[in-house]
Amino acid sequence: MNQRKLRGSIGRMLILGALFVLSPLRVEAAGFDLLLIDPTARGSALGGFPVAMRGIDSGALEVNPASLATVEQRTVSATYANHPLDLAAGHAAYAQPLAGGTGALSLTWFSYGSFDRRSSLESPASGQFGANDLQLTAGYARVLMTNLMAGGAAKLLHSSIDNYTSTVAGVDFGVQLSIPSQRARLAITVANLGAQLDRFGTSEESLPLTLRIGGARTLEHLPLELTATAHLEAGGPVVATGAGEFTVSDRLVLRAGYTTLATGLKVSGPEDSLAGLSAGIGIVQHRIRIDYSFHSQGALGQVHRLAAGIFLP
Repeated sequence: MNQRKLRGSIGRMLILGALFVLSPLRVEAAGFDLLLIDPTARGSALGGFPVAMRGIDSGALEVNPASLATVEQRTVSATYANHPLDLAAGHAAYAQPLAGGTGALSLTWFSYGSFDRRSSLESPASGQFGANDLQLTAGYARVLMTNLMAGGAAKLLHSSIDNYTSTVAGVDFGVQLSIPSQRARLAITVANLGAQLDRFGTSEESLPLTLRIGGARTLEHLPLELTATAHLEAGGPVVATGAGEFTVSDRLVLRAGYTTLATGLKVSGPEDSLAGLSAGIGIVQHRIRIDYSFHSQGALGQVHRLAAGIFLP
């Protein structure tokens, strides 16, 4: 396929994806917010879900399954996230090159803590209950042709609130195109396409179906890669993120980003100036990789993520 036909195919995919996600038939309130949280330390430092990011380890599965195709060796990683209000989350992933492509598995959990059980606001507590989310994801990616990768992931999310539970099944699809002559990459993903298998009682919720379109480019005379992503959630706001990843050396990488989602976090207080900002660092020593990220949610507080990964022989 020549470059002209390739660009035409990518353009048609972008248009069809946008029409599909933004269809008026799907504009409704969505639940299962865990699906909108980037659980990786690297992706979070870059503003969240930078879909044009180069895949280097098992965390690529959550950001854009297509970028798994560039993972060249087996990797295993674990991430812990400390959220405001004593909320906590974790993520573990494994990726392995296979014949013709790369496969990956991940497990993500989120704990909302404990709550007092009351029949009304004025009544005394009669015990406590908890709320948790648990998500299992499996994905595969391969190189379709020179510089073009595609991948997909299937996921099962189980949520529980006290004695009520709900389970949803969904899939993600992504493509990523590398343009070496421009030191750039273009990418598109459709995330959270699926349905609720069972409900919280009689309440039905939809998945947060999201189209993400992004690009990345490395500067010519500086080891800095800039990324930008548009996030279009059906029935939700259009969110833009921008970030930079600066490679100091083979062992040290610095990251920073910003998301316009911060506009909904501002409360006219001193914390507003930091709302939406993120930053992080990546350290590689032999086969061990450490990533840390900081993300400000304004007056709500900060989210800190610490990840450790191992490149297996």
